[in-house]
Amino acid sequence: GGTEQLVLDLVLQEVASVLQLFVLFFDWLDAGLADLNGILVAAAAPAPSSTARRASHAPGVAELQAAVQGLACKYMQAELAYSRLTSAKAIEMAEEVDGVNTMVEFTFFVVQKCFRRACSCREVLLVICPLLTTLAESILVDQLFPALSALRKRAGVARADNGRALVALNSLQQAVDYAGQLVAVVRAAAAETFGEHAPLAEGPIGVIEAVAGELGGQGQEAARELADDLLPTAWLLLEWQMASYVIGASGKGATGHEPGGEGANGESSPPREAAAADDEEGPPPADTMPSTRMLQKLMASLEALRPKLRPEPYAATVEALAVALAARMEEGVLSKRFNELGAIQLQDELRRIVEALSGATDGSVRHCFARLTQTAFLLNASSVNEAVSLMAEACATAADGDGGARAERLTAEEA
Repeated sequence: GGTEQLVLDLVLQEVASVLQLFVLFFDWLDAGLADLNGILVAAAAPAPSSTARRASHAPGVAELQAAVQGLACKYMQAELAYSRLTSAKAIEMAEEVDGVNTMVEFTFFVVQKCFRRACSCREVLLVICPLLTTLAESILVDQLFPALSALRKRAGVARADNGRALVALNSLQQAVDYAGQLVAVVRAAAAETFGEHAPLAEGPIGVIEAVAGELGGQGQEAARELADDLLPTAWLLLEWQMASYVIGASGKGATGHEPGGEGANGESSPPREAAAADDEEGPPPADTMPSTRMLQKLMASLEALRPKLRPEPYAATVEALAVALAARMEEGVLSKRFNELGAIQLQDELRRIVEALSGATDGSVRHCFARLTQTAFLLNASSVNEAVSLMAEACATAADGDGGARAERLTAEEA
């Protein structure tokens, strides 16, 4: 019960304090005994180890040290029992608070508390390293990971109206964040306490990072599911797919059927020629573009979703949405015809979409639309030579302007 856990916690704290006092005592004893070896050092004789000095100059210390080591081993076993019991209880009694499952915070709190307490006794080989390894494997791998995976599975497919799925997504991200904090704590403790044994911390750190990677992967999968739910599929099928980018004097084009029709002799006139005479009129107003109404609804959906998600999964969802939307729009572009005004309008629409989605998060989604943007640039080239120059410049640029984020480009064959 809770009372037993509290009592055990207090006992462990007292034992850790006692072990810390013994460490300080042995350090003081070693410093004092070192002064007795001045003659050996002056005679260039090899100085005995601290253990040898204790045995030769302080009878009974070896027995005391053996007793302390036995206490340390028992302390480690009790600490492990406490951590397993407490974390299991935290998972069993978990509930939703502020959109996150409490099992994550409580479990990592227990792990950090036990590790920090063990570090205070400074018994690296007997206590700290074995305890850290067992905490990582027994608590994080065997208890928390299955519990979070089950939470994600029970929640079902991530959708904007599925509150349980949003809680699972937030909880996965919080676990990744806390795992990173735990790794930082362990590395700092290893540098300060472990001394020559610092490399021993890398094994448990690898386990912690592996758990974080697995949970992060589940979070990315949930973010993609959420992005698929937000994807304006109806707009892509009914408006974008049918929209024409051969814009002429009739006012039709991106908002209507492709211009052109039967001439005086009953022959079809080429749409590009029909539009050429009126290209100077410019593309239709922004509020008549195919993407205008779609963006309004999409931004409203994202605005409603934002307070329900932590910043990281929200940003991942927006990026996944941008990737999916760009891919579907690219499929439509490849089947369309363009005249000069249509190419200008496509470029303007892409700019509006990129700005809107980038404005919905703290980052940028420009790299997600790199292939479409490059396509629009090529369509707007005034000559073949200019298109070739633009293509060569794009191929020479391995990264876009967003902090070096890798962006997928058109191949020479596609261009």
